[in-house]
Amino acid sequence: MHKTHLWEERKSVGKSPETYVLLIVNLVPEGGKWAETQDPYVPEYVAIVFNEHYTAGYTDIGKAWADAVKQSLTHPTTFKLFSDWIAADGKFYVEDTDGDEFGTNDGYLYIYEEASDLTIDLNGHVIDRNLDKPISNGYVMYIGDGLITITDTSEEGNGKITGGNNTGDGGAFFLDNGLFGLPTKGGSLYIKGGTITGNHSDDRGGAIYSESQGDIVMYEGKITNNTNFLSLD
Repeated sequence: MHKTHLWEERKSVGKSPETYVLLIVNLVPEGGKWAETQDPYVPEYVAIVFNEHYTAGYTDIGKAWADAVKQSLTHPTTFKLFSDWIAADGKFYVEDTDGDEFGTNDGYLYIYEEASDLTIDLNGHVIDRNLDKPISNGYVMYIGDGLITITDTSEEGNGKITGGNNTGDGGAFFLDNGLFGLPTKGGSLYIKGGTITGNHSDDRGGAIYSESQGDIVMYEGKITNNTNFLSLD
């Protein structure tokens, strides 16, 4: 993992988080320090995490996700892909910097805190659960509480969330009504870009299933070719 905290520097040059992130991906580690490069894109970075007070670049996509989930507990945070994320053997393997599993359970990705506010910028890439047959909890993401926003800032806009295959409800997303029965609103999902496609549920909601009192709002993007039972969803 390579990361840096650059809020003070960003303030001093008047850069927004998104603009400054574009500068950060033009940096590469050299001898344990940061050095400028002429390359417009640094392939070592598979994801970046940023919010108003924080910016980090990662070579390990699982660690980037764990960091993004943690950061989203205190500040609205963006997790931006620079590579496809395809689950190995149908499981997303995620560890934080201490080597502890965080932001994933039983192979799926999750957020569950009421305070969580996490944007996933597909940036033209794919998040793929990579399941070829239904399994228990086979959805791509579980939103127990808090908010996930899906967007795609790439020019082509061809980012996808795919590969969920669940014996229960929800092929791509399962929105719950709070964690462990606590009196909260439950999970919310905003879709502002990208495509939810190629997911399956043996029960209800080939793409999205909700038991939440939270919101599901679709601004842009597509939901297509997801199945539940034997019908298109």
